[in-house]
Amino acid sequence: TDGAVNMWAFRLGKEYWLEIPGGMSRYHLISEEAFVVSICHELGHLLGGEPMNEEISFEGQSDYFASQDCAQLLLDKIKPYKKVIGDSEVKPTCEGSSLCDRILMGAKSLTSYYAELEKAPIPKISTPSSIKVDKTLTRHPPSQCRLDTLVAGYFKQMRPGCWYVEK
Repeated sequence: TDGAVNMWAFRLGKEYWLEIPGGMSRYHLISEEAFVVSICHELGHLLGGEPMNEEISFEGQSDYFASQDCAQLLLDKIKPYKKVIGDSEVKPTCEGSSLCDRILMGAKSLTSYYAELEKAPIPKISTPSSIKVDKTLTRHPPSQCRLDTLVAGYFKQMRPGCWYVEK
């Protein structure tokens, strides 16, 4: 019954916690695939590795983990509720892979929600962020950067410089 459009992951001692209020699954911009990618992002805080603070992975790393590992494992095993029809950006990027279509459409759906929160344009695969940070971000990157990160994670490419600086 909680309508919050958010999720949280945290640690209490040796226990890992994930809280998912009901609002995220019912929000108009969140597709089934975006919901799974979002869960994977939260799991990425707990399991995503470096860069991180003492307890959890940074936001960008959680996005990277979500599409590189988790969403591929989960969406490959979950039958789609409805057919995902890739858009004009996703279809050529995915070259016929239905798993790729599902993950990238989920990434676009989720980052469209983030863009709405930021009051920013809807992110596009074809227009990657031109931002280059001087220091790895610990907070949420802008929505376009988050889409870039989810795409890079899926294709096992380098983390984008819009949030990450190689040591």
